[in-house]
Amino acid sequence: KQWYQRRVRVCIMTMFELIRLYCGYVGNIQESVPELAAFWMVSVILQLPLCLYSLLDRGAHILPLEISVNSILLLFVVVELVVSTGTIRQMSLLQETKFTLLHGPGGSRHQDQADTQPGTSASMART
Repeated sequence: KQWYQRRVRVCIMTMFELIRLYCGYVGNIQESVPELAAFWMVSVILQLPLCLYSLLDRGAHILPLEISVNSILLLFVVVELVVSTGTIRQMSLLQETKFTLLHGPGGSRHQDQADTQPGTSASMART
């Protein structure tokens, strides 16, 4: 029974790890806050508890190799959470700045930007 539970737990952790790494990779490459937030949530809600359970399960006979591997995995997950929290904050501020520069403080495009762009009706009316 313990062998079966251990295999199921490893399969679930592997599935969540693939989802988590995909979201982190896409969020990093595309500089996308939603994917990085998904990476962070999967890490906190799913991966961290499973890693802690694998490390602290007193009912199962845990091998020393499993303890060391799960300890390293837990260390990586905690470091990733700390780094990703700062990254998400910086990236959301950057996205907010880009939006403000593009659309202005009110959230709509500036009229003078439309006037200066070639091919718009306002710039054609002046010529």
